[in-house]
Amino acid sequence: MTYLEHLADEPWRVDFFDMMRRLERSLGHASDEAKAKPRIGDSASRKDETIEIDGKAVALSFGQDPWMSFPGSNVARVEWREHAKGADGEPDSAEESERLHVVLKFLGMLGPQGALPLSVTEEAHGWSLQQDPSFPHFLDIFNNRFLQLFYRAWADSRAIVQHDRPDCDRFQDYVTSTIGLGTPPYRGLAATPKGISVYAGLLGSRTKSGERLAGAIRGLFAVEVEIEQLGGGWLTIEEGERNRLGRRNCGLGGDLMLGAASFGFDHKFRIRIFVEDMKRYRDFLPTGEDCHRLNDLLFFYIGEEMEWDVEISLPATQTTPISLGRTGELGWTSWMAPNRASGERRCDARFDPAKYARAAKQRMQ
Repeated sequence: MTYLEHLADEPWRVDFFDMMRRLERSLGHASDEAKAKPRIGDSASRKDETIEIDGKAVALSFGQDPWMSFPGSNVARVEWREHAKGADGEPDSAEESERLHVVLKFLGMLGPQGALPLSVTEEAHGWSLQQDPSFPHFLDIFNNRFLQLFYRAWADSRAIVQHDRPDCDRFQDYVTSTIGLGTPPYRGLAATPKGISVYAGLLGSRTKSGERLAGAIRGLFAVEVEIEQLGGGWLTIEEGERNRLGRRNCGLGGDLMLGAASFGFDHKFRIRIFVEDMKRYRDFLPTGEDCHRLNDLLFFYIGEEMEWDVEISLPATQTTPISLGRTGELGWTSWMAPNRASGERRCDARFDPAKYARAAKQRMQ
């Protein structure tokens, strides 16, 4: 039994919001080939108020019957009606010759919970008993839009319902706003790591943490990772900050520093990535796509405040000897005679992705 058959046979078992959500899902979402139809409550005209049933566009409308008692369920019945014809006497579309009409028992203009006085409901109920439903049908013009807007207000405040249409997901904007990516100019940047909104809780804190960074890398790249803090490295002193005898930076015990660089431990860390095969190993090399994504993630998270490098760990069993003219990249996969029988891991690749990114940018300029 399909959902529509269940809806027609036992409408009293159906929840209003569940029904509306199921009907809205049939509209699909935007793609590169076509633009999705407006969601329920977002349409600008009656022509856009359609759903998809078995690949066909079917018009959708809502209404209510006049009743005097408090409703015991949300949905009264579902019925098929002939779709309204245009000025030429034909339906607006050949696929829309039928209309799915849903009669509800709550909200609307009539009934104990309606917007109009109860006396109006009594009068409309009397006309219906005389087989004259023209007045309730007239009110359905307003009920149709009112009920759609009511559902739209409910759906826009539920994150899980918004996820049904990613192209209209406002909660995605709410989450990415916590990490500074909620506005359209930043949302489509090429340097914005894909899927970063899932880890907004880890990356949104002002306090930078190695554990948070490691958790985000594990989730975004599906690899095991270690963060080696206080890695140590040479910090280059800018030309304008070096000492000049008799001129600047010559205060003994103050700003005097000999040389053009200083070795320190608090400005650099290392990311050790554990991969299990050669394919993933190549993905994280400077020529791989994951290396560019990792560089974008680190630039987004820490900017240029600290230096960092990457070390890739590969099982020794996955290494292959270099073969001239066939395999091997000098400095990356050029093992002369690796011991493949050992169960240890090789950590031969160690580099600075940011350095390669800057060099590539300079070549493009």
